[in-house]
Amino acid sequence: MLNTIHIDGLYGLYNYTIDLTQGEDKRLKIITGPNGYGKTTILQLIYALFAKDMDLFYHIPFSRMAFSFDDFVIQVFQTRTAIQPDEESDLPGDEQISISFELDGYKETKIDGPLELVLNTMKCFYLTDKRVLLRNREQRKRTENADTDSSMKKVAEKIAEIKKQGDNERGVEFFKELVSFFKFADKEMMVDEMFGIRFKMNNASRTIIPVTALSSGEKHVLLQLFELVFDGKAGDLVMIDEPELSFHPAWLNVYVSVLEKIQDFKLEEGREMQIILATHSPMLVGGRWDETLDLYTLRQNG
Repeated sequence: MLNTIHIDGLYGLYNYTIDLTQGEDKRLKIITGPNGYGKTTILQLIYALFAKDMDLFYHIPFSRMAFSFDDFVIQVFQTRTAIQPDEESDLPGDEQISISFELDGYKETKIDGPLELVLNTMKCFYLTDKRVLLRNREQRKRTENADTDSSMKKVAEKIAEIKKQGDNERGVEFFKELVSFFKFADKEMMVDEMFGIRFKMNNASRTIIPVTALSSGEKHVLLQLFELVFDGKAGDLVMIDEPELSFHPAWLNVYVSVLEKIQDFKLEEGREMQIILATHSPMLVGGRWDETLDLYTLRQNG
């Protein structure tokens, strides 16, 4: 389990020590803070470590990061050296950036050796709203719909395969229970071996629609729930970035409770899931202030 994240010099301004063990529930922590304080950036940097994504470590300015786990500490160092321009040039100087990693005294300039072996034993999910990645509205809509519909078809196919094999009925029933908490508008979910998932409308003719005909928010919920229930493994770290971008306020009221149910379900299977959630929404936080870490407060106290 990831216990502490320490960051020095994020964007040359912010020093944070984020203690993920505080409060009663160490499995779920909620990071809040004003825009620009680094909520999303911190999640991205954690994911970059697990995904062995060197590019992001070069792109985001910081001086040191330390990730403290139960049995070891991984440190990442960034050094920026100014390159002086030609004396006759009016252009500003550039920077030379170097990255190095340290695991219990073992140092390397890339993720390999013991560090790679350690990271390969853990799995990290990063769930985010992809709509913010493309600026052009029409391009964003086309890309999102194509990607999401393809993913929805795969989910339906996987559920159909699980039903055919009959080896995870408990997981399917739990998945259906979780979907019911979100109360999809005038729809009832149907699960079978042929189609996997479809929905029946509460109209006079009881029209049946495929998962690709759902709203974008409904698709987003289904994809998240499927990945967390069926794709999670032991020791998972799950990071969720601003789910309020896709959800109606009524859904925000139940969202964290649903995440806790998933954690309990995993624990019953002997598997532990740690969740770090970044949000601006007090409605999503609910009364869980003991589980909340505010970057503005951490900066003032640090």
